[in-house]
Amino acid sequence: MKLFLIVSLVLVLLAVLLIYLYQGQLIYHPLRYYSKAEEFEKVDRYSYLSGGRKQFVYVMKRDQSIPPEKVWWFFSGNASVALHWVEFLKAVAPEKNHAYVLFDYPSYGMNAGRPNPDRIRQYHPLRYYSKAEEFEKVDRYSYLSGGRKQFVYVMKRDQSIPPEKVWWFFSGNASVALHWVEFLKAVAPEKNHAYVLFDYPSYGMNAGRPNPDRIRQSVDDSLSVLAEKWGLSQSEVTSRSSTFGHSLGAAVALDTANRHGMSQVVAISPFTTMKAMAKKQFGGFLAALLSHHYDNESSVRELLSREPNVQIDIFHGEQDGLIPIAMSQSLAAMDESGKRIRHHPVAGLGHNGMVPAIRSELLGLLNGD
Repeated sequence: MKLFLIVSLVLVLLAVLLIYLYQGQLIYHPLRYYSKAEEFEKVDRYSYLSGGRKQFVYVMKRDQSIPPEKVWWFFSGNASVALHWVEFLKAVAPEKNHAYVLFDYPSYGMNAGRPNPDRIRQYHPLRYYSKAEEFEKVDRYSYLSGGRKQFVYVMKRDQSIPPEKVWWFFSGNASVALHWVEFLKAVAPEKNHAYVLFDYPSYGMNAGRPNPDRIRQSVDDSLSVLAEKWGLSQSEVTSRSSTFGHSLGAAVALDTANRHGMSQVVAISPFTTMKAMAKKQFGGFLAALLSHHYDNESSVRELLSREPNVQIDIFHGEQDGLIPIAMSQSLAAMDESGKRIRHHPVAGLGHNGMVPAIRSELLGLLNGD
């Protein structure tokens, strides 16, 4: 009997080990392309490196010199590939200025590597069109972080005058810093404020690859660049700073405020922890493998304990299917006084489209109304 139990335990442990090591082969069924597939004639193909492995993304043929008004991202099912969408997309209205992006996972199509949720989903870096109109509205500063060239943007102002207040803007996943430009056109021009638009490594025009430590380092390196531009010390800049972020950007905003003692945060659609998000999306077993950790619960807890005058405004769509509103309600409940965290549920809204929907409320916070 004892021998039977030992053998059974060994077999169970072996099975768990095999599932852990070879889970990708159980979950993913990558197809490869024929080298002369007709669909290649209907798309523009772009190569890039992800995790050091060569990847390809495809866009249905269009005038790529004109920024699209709308971008559709297409993701295939298992045992399928990006170019399987081509036949379907032949029928879309040709007069629409839309871009149709066809995405292959690592090891699918012509891509190298092996697929897993972290490699596929965690970060979705966008790049800029070289003639993006938003560049005319900002001053751009370059710096090195971790040996990689990065850029930070500041809405145009008289940069020779030190700002009285600095707002740091952090974007969500699959977004970039200059997406804030249109919204910020409406801020009160008479305010001596600086609006800093931050891109993560590999986003926009930045080199490198994103992870929480590299993002933190890049924020800190850009801080020293801007302090020098304004003739201020870094502590003077941080004492005048507030942060503003959406989704992933809300985590960076809370983390940055916590690390630098900033006393005002606007967080749109924040999660509790990145591990909780991974568990929601993929289950507890795969979430245990997550190596990228943002912990908004810890950031909020430490801000509340260390900054007596901190003010955190949280906005969250009641219909958010990606990050449930219960997550931000949990963060707000950490303020026992009910005064330092204000929770603003937004009826009828999901995860996207939040900023234009609550534009007046956000501008009121930026303008100090």
